[in-house]
Amino acid sequence: MRYWQEDLLPSIRGLVLKPEDIAKADMPVLTIHGTKDRSAPYGGGRDWAAMLPQGRLLTVHNAAHAPWIEAPSLVFDAIKLFLDGKWPEEAQ
Repeated sequence: MRYWQEDLLPSIRGLVLKPEDIAKADMPVLTIHGTKDRSAPYGGGRDWAAMLPQGRLLTVHNAAHAPWIEAPSLVFDAIKLFLDGKWPEEAQ
């Protein structure tokens, strides 16, 4: 916990990404997010995917913060397709 509070959290809080910084991400990015995530609300995942020039969102309905546990086939099949250079059909 000390590492989180003393090192990681201040680093995250100090990170300021401007739209022009995000626009530099010129590779495909697949964001996978559960609609019932209380640690990182779903709207954030949706916004993140929309900001990225080549971003898409795979929505995992009724999943929380660990969608790979709650919907493993959907998540791992999507990751495999993405790593093979294809977009999962469900990703928007």
